[in-house]
Amino acid sequence: MRLRQSARVGAPTVLTVAVVLCSWAVFTSSALTPVKVAFLTDCQMYSDWQSVAMIYSFKMSGQVGSLTRVMCCDEKRMETYPKELLDEVETHIAPSFTVHPVTHDNYAAYNKPEAVIDYLQHVSPDEEYVLVLDSDMIMRRPFLVEP
Repeated sequence: MRLRQSARVGAPTVLTVAVVLCSWAVFTSSALTPVKVAFLTDCQMYSDWQSVAMIYSFKMSGQVGSLTRVMCCDEKRMETYPKELLDEVETHIAPSFTVHPVTHDNYAAYNKPEAVIDYLQHVSPDEEYVLVLDSDMIMRRPFLVEP
């Protein structure tokens, strides 16, 4: 018994092309709803480079809405943080939540939920939707809100 070799791996199929074309038609014909994109970071130099990439990808994606960096930083580090980097994008500075207030364990992931809560307690975005991303992500296309 001999197996027939189908289309080579990775080659676009008719279905794939149809899905891409339909997606593009929806993208180009629908009214884009503004979305507040908030990305989370800290005040380390490495995170600053990630922020630059996020800002660039946001602009290139065609996303309708605005971009905000939510930066977790303690007071000591904030004293030495370069102020000119704060002008690159709207920035909300949240306290660092890395050290748990009760157990005192040190875990950087505590920053994400607490920084989002801090941001939403202090800022009322104009947009109806808020998209929360990490600073190591990039945007290739706009996020579409489906009715």
